[in-house]
Amino acid sequence: MEKGSRSFLEELSAIPGGRDVLKCIQCGSCTGSCPNASKMDYPPRKAIHLIRSGMQDTVLSSNSMWYCASCYLCTVRCPREIK
Repeated sequence: MEKGSRSFLEELSAIPGGRDVLKCIQCGSCTGSCPNASKMDYPPRKAIHLIRSGMQDTVLSSNSMWYCASCYLCTVRCPREIK
């Protein structure tokens, strides 16, 4: 990353709702609810952990986003209502 550029978490935080990843308590409700979690390199819980750890390349090069069914079970069951 170039000096002065924003971190991955800062970039996500600029997106509406992106800051919510900081509210995650890593309870696993999202992953337990996801019908495609077993197919993902990094299911929702792990993806949020990687995002918070600044692992941009790892997250963005994984297959996880392609297996998301956009069913929103992760959001519905999240105690923190993270989208």
